[in-house]
Amino acid sequence: DADADAAPAEAQGMLRCLQVLLDKETDCFLNDGDDTSSFSSCDSAVKNVLSDFESKKSAKDMAGMNDYIAGGVAGSALMEASCLTVLRYLHTSKNQQCPMPRPPTLPDITEEADKVTLFTLGDWGPTGNNPGCPYSDKGCASPCRFSMFANIDRIPDSCSTLFDRNNGAQQTVADQMAKAAQDTPPTAVINVGDNFYFGGLSTPLNFAAGVSADITMDYMLNTSFRGVYLENSNDPDGKLKVPFLGMLGNHDYGGAGCLADWQVQLEFSKIEKNWVMPYQYYKQRIQADGYFIDIFVNEINEDDCCGTDDHGICHQKLCAAPDYPTGTKADEQECMARAHTVFDRNKEWLEEELKQSKADGARWQIVAGHFSDGHALDEVKQMMISAGAHLYVGGHTHKQAWIPKGSSGSQGMDSILTGAGGGIEFEGQNDYYGFGAIDVSKDKLGIRMIGETGEVRSHGEVTHPSLVEVLVDSLVYRLDEITTGTGCRALPFQI
Repeated sequence: DADADAAPAEAQGMLRCLQVLLDKETDCFLNDGDDTSSFSSCDSAVKNVLSDFESKKSAKDMAGMNDYIAGGVAGSALMEASCLTVLRYLHTSKNQQCPMPRPPTLPDITEEADKVTLFTLGDWGPTGNNPGCPYSDKGCASPCRFSMFANIDRIPDSCSTLFDRNNGAQQTVADQMAKAAQDTPPTAVINVGDNFYFGGLSTPLNFAAGVSADITMDYMLNTSFRGVYLENSNDPDGKLKVPFLGMLGNHDYGGAGCLADWQVQLEFSKIEKNWVMPYQYYKQRIQADGYFIDIFVNEINEDDCCGTDDHGICHQKLCAAPDYPTGTKADEQECMARAHTVFDRNKEWLEEELKQSKADGARWQIVAGHFSDGHALDEVKQMMISAGAHLYVGGHTHKQAWIPKGSSGSQGMDSILTGAGGGIEFEGQNDYYGFGAIDVSKDKLGIRMIGETGEVRSHGEVTHPSLVEVLVDSLVYRLDEITTGTGCRALPFQI
């Protein structure tokens, strides 16, 4: 175990179960006190999974690999099992046979200024440019993006301005982001998931069977992400070429269709430096001049995991005729176990990290997740309130809104809803496509919700609690002066 002994002390217990995995990946760490030797079946389980996966991969046995891919053992981009992915699979999908690895530690982002701007974006990735536009009988040109008209009652009677507005929404929002970046360049973008509608990237088995075959890795990464945001014609100097701090939404896991290859989106982090998604949950620290911000990305899709309707990821209701008649379902019970266990580990991690962040001296704590309502988010926001965190950023609901603490839907926490990035039609007749901006200074967070034409549709402000405490202390002091007669000689009112 020389490699493990050589690791720095802060590595927090490097894995010691299988040298071949250590040779492939040296950043797989466990919690303090965790060791695979305390999990009696872990070593043999790791060896069995690795051997079986490699055997099926060599034989091109796509059916045999399907549950491994759906369980995150490997993604289609690299098709490599690692220490982290195998342990995570055995912990979350196989009755916690091994300890859960910690998220990789990311290097700090440094901004040499006392102000930082963060953009927020969600629910943006389109269904592919389907060559058979379902609205061609209404005179709509092919190709078009049929995900835009998910709300059947609002499908236009003919191709019109309404159709064009919806069909081009992702690009329109991205263009406004690029234009805004010229005036206030963002340090990072908080991307709250549902990156690729309707069901992410199909597993190799289902892709070969024609399930969502118009969504390829090339289309996802190059056309839908790089081509829209990083290579935007309104951004000649590349001011939008910043880290997109991403997470998975329910549609990235497959929506209600066949379970998807979600690990591929984590693998994109090793291919594109501006796509940041090293794990299903993680922390990113941003260093500004005189203070730092901690951003906590979370996996809170549990509320959508286990129903049997059109919002049940694991049931895979649509992975059958008439929607996907050639689709093969992955293991439903393993999927439900994953959803519950990952959320449990995420909560434990978040509670610990929020405390450590405060101890480290974080000025601001921003917590992000895909959902903007639900039981899982209630738990997360209660943890935020207990820890004194400052802002929640979420999506899923296809709207844009600033939701100040105390208002309906805030759950007691200042929040941004940024779920109308253009991947699917916005929800209400009076809603709009857009993105958010958080203008961070040492003393406040300025919130701007920006629409698809570039106008600020709503705005708000979060004042740092330390300033509120100073104002309260000052008020208490003045009241004390008044009541003791030491502060004012004549009062226009009585205390």
